[in-house]
Amino acid sequence: MKTFAIITLGCKVNYYDSESVIKLLMDSGYKFVNFNDIADIYIINTCSVTNLSNRKSRQMLHRARKKNKNAIIIAMGCYAQSDPDNLIKTKTADLIIGTNNRKDILKLIEQYEKDKVASKKILDVRQEFFFEEMQILNKNDRCRTFIKIQEGCNEFCSYCIIPYTRGKSRSRNLNKIYDEAKNLCQSGFKEIVLTGINVSAYGKDLKNDLDLADVIEKLHEIKNLERIRLSSVEPNLINDSFISKIKLFPKLCPHFHMSLQSGSNKILHAMNRKYTTIQYFEAVQKLKNTFENVSITTDIITGFPGETDEDFQQTYDFAKQIGFSKIHVFPYSPRKNTRAYNFSNTIDSAVKKIRSTKLIELSEKLANEYIKSFISKTLPTLIEEKENGKYTGYTNNYIKVFIESNEDLTNKIVNTKIVSANKEFANGVIVP
Repeated sequence: MKTFAIITLGCKVNYYDSESVIKLLMDSGYKFVNFNDIADIYIINTCSVTNLSNRKSRQMLHRARKKNKNAIIIAMGCYAQSDPDNLIKTKTADLIIGTNNRKDILKLIEQYEKDKVASKKILDVRQEFFFEEMQILNKNDRCRTFIKIQEGCNEFCSYCIIPYTRGKSRSRNLNKIYDEAKNLCQSGFKEIVLTGINVSAYGKDLKNDLDLADVIEKLHEIKNLERIRLSSVEPNLINDSFISKIKLFPKLCPHFHMSLQSGSNKILHAMNRKYTTIQYFEAVQKLKNTFENVSITTDIITGFPGETDEDFQQTYDFAKQIGFSKIHVFPYSPRKNTRAYNFSNTIDSAVKKIRSTKLIELSEKLANEYIKSFISKTLPTLIEEKENGKYTGYTNNYIKVFIESNEDLTNKIVNTKIVSANKEFANGVIVP
């Protein structure tokens, strides 16, 4: 039996794509092994969102080659999509698939085994208009899983390479989403996270006036689905119409990851983000006024070209004003072929580091305040596993909780009273 191993870098969309490939190969008789084991085939699902992501992708490809020089090395994902010719020229990979054609991986492996000629199967994503339909494994040892409902992005933020590696926004058929979700719930999953490159764009390419709220409504019909969570949303999605729809669905978790990127309107404009800080603030207020215990998390880029000390201070103050429960901080990384790559007024790396450190410290402070605000309150918690002798899971607003219990709580939702907390997690006790 031939063996394969896979390692995934980057976003949750990549993880879904990897799970889909694992299912496809296992269904065809291949044995799935750990990436640290000796395998016949190594698949590296690459990322290209930053220069560091590119470097990690190359490192994993080289590591696989060293582990078994006779193995077939397959590069998949955004970095593979962006630089396929170089990967073949340098003999870094034998097969390059990119961000599409994953369903053809078996044919490509068989062809390579036959002729031993390195090849690429890269579509021009600018001309790709259809969602590539694949499905993930029905694992019964997990409680929460992802479903990919959308691919690509039409926004073209000036710093972002993703529209060039993933292509135009394409929405998945709603019935296909429902069927996969129902199937996964029947195998035991309690929570489904809706993911995509830009889930807020769901339905805009379809002809039946569907949007993200319709996906939530459809999945809400699944009886044994307990929770629906959104991976991320754009501020422009959060309007009165959208709010009026989603507030009707109690299975939707009150946790919204909404990228800010900057608290300076000047920098937002340079980034080609489609909102102002006022619009962002209004979106946050709508969510806070609608959902009890709501958690708002975000992404912020520091050191974008032209970001002055004043711009950064505006970002810092705005983040503090919003009161995020967590901030993911990213120093700006220039990406070739993006508009910002040629911007002047670049920021010194030492300055980026200082600004990043300040925001990370703020994130830790805000996270600590947010989690501690729930001490003595009771929250529903989906228990996922046992860790360090205690059961651990996540509340519906995504607080990690540790609970002691003699009963097996795995994959159960229990009411948990928070008794203590810090910036990373809370401790709780089960209450009736």
